[in-house]
Amino acid sequence: MKYTVVDAFVGEGALGNPAAVARMHAFGPDDGLRRLASESGQPATVFVQEVGRDEHHVRWFTPDESDFCGHGTLAAAHVLLPPGTRTTVKFRTRAGALTAWRLDRPDLVSLDLPALAVRPIDTPPGLADVLGADVVSTHDASGRLLVELEGEEAVRALEPDMVALRALVGQAVIVTARSSGPCAIVSRYFRAAGEAEDPVTGSAHCALSPFWAPRFGHSQQWAFQASSRGGLVHMLHAGDRVVISGRATTR
Repeated sequence: MKYTVVDAFVGEGALGNPAAVARMHAFGPDDGLRRLASESGQPATVFVQEVGRDEHHVRWFTPDESDFCGHGTLAAAHVLLPPGTRTTVKFRTRAGALTAWRLDRPDLVSLDLPALAVRPIDTPPGLADVLGADVVSTHDASGRLLVELEGEEAVRALEPDMVALRALVGQAVIVTARSSGPCAIVSRYFRAAGEAEDPVTGSAHCALSPFWAPRFGHSQQWAFQASSRGGLVHMLHAGDRVVISGRATTR
């Protein structure tokens, strides 16, 4: 398999999230794709098959097949839309039809994604102790727990007890706060299984955008995901859609 390794959502102080992008004439058996994904050695492997002019079928493996992978989609769009182009590509995916483009900012790849519903819920008893931080509010974000903390320092300093956290909430956890730096907000993402923390999570920003946009009173924010690698994400809230944009680099 020939593939390109792309770091997605890179920027100043942000190394991004790696993905292998493989362009294929045909996908072949699922077991074969899982083996190839394991061999790539990257957090995600994106298989891309052209099905028409500016239209591609995309599948994400991590190494099992995923329903959606935001940074993998950005990586695939970066490969299909070389920097300096001003064009659009459509993707057929398990998450439905998605669109990516380079238009207003040629250095950025933009993805049009569905916004995730966010609603307030009672804070699970013991959550603050497991996180090791005071909790401002908690919300259900379409099956993930979104937790607001008091400030950026609290988010960056988190060292949660992952065994206890998973036992307590049983789902992925997005932790966020206003940022005191050049970005409007900061976040981290802790998985419900597998590796404890995700470097950069495109799909999480589909919840962070509708959560924060009303609080700031405007639809656009830059966000920093404060993992050990770091990720820089631009969010545009547009009703039931979110436009996620970021930079990517080919290794």
